[in-house]
Amino acid sequence: MQLKPTAHSSIVMQAVIHEMEAVQGLVESALMQLQMRPHLPTEPHTLH
Repeated sequence: MQLKPTAHSSIVMQAVIHEMEAVQGLVESALMQLQMRPHLPTEPHTLH
């Protein structure tokens, strides 16, 4: 089913890049929440 020898490796690379981007988004959101907590200690609606 592979048209090129590098088809499988390119699919793996795309999956790895996608996972890295997802992890980066989670880390950035976590850092934003940690940075916002000390500034807004009286906001109970920061997390939905």
